[in-house]
Amino acid sequence: MNYTVNYSEKARLDLQSIYEYIAYELLVPDTASKLIGKIIKSIRSLEKMPERFKLYEYEPWNSQGVRYFPIDIWFSI
Repeated sequence: MNYTVNYSEKARLDLQSIYEYIAYELLVPDTASKLIGKIIKSIRSLEKMPERFKLYEYEPWNSQGVRYFPIDIWFSI
């Protein structure tokens, strides 16, 4: 069974900010693209078996079913 992953407006802005900082401040747009791609790929893994990840413990996110997980991508870009 597949689930639908929804991005909050804050999450979209965070991804955009991460990309812009790496691409325009650090001047490495290829790295920015690869990093955002890996983050999005990790997020999409929630489409299958999202229950394997912990619910975010703080409200209002907990009651909305928001889940989180670590992304170990910093040294593999």
